[in-house]
Amino acid sequence: MPGELIHQDDGGRTRGRLHATREGDGALLLAGQVVGPSLREIAGDSDCEYWIRIPPPFARDITIAELREVAHRPPGGSPAVMEWLRARGVPFGFHSHM
Repeated sequence: MPGELIHQDDGGRTRGRLHATREGDGALLLAGQVVGPSLREIAGDSDCEYWIRIPPPFARDITIAELREVAHRPPGGSPAVMEWLRARGVPFGFHSHM
């Protein structure tokens, strides 16, 4: 996965990683992966890749260091980041592939 690792969860029956990259146009791209048997029970597959993209006008005031800090707050990882973005009124796109 490209970018800087901002969160990693190796505990329990599911493992996940989240990376952040500043794109050339100024957007922020978060790329994540979740793997494990718990995911298979929920979604029917044990591997899921996903992407969160914050458009340039909204990403310019957000740093990767800030996203790392947010990703370590409960509930952790991408759920914490998406909750934080919604609370701030920051639009983002979410795409996944299983």
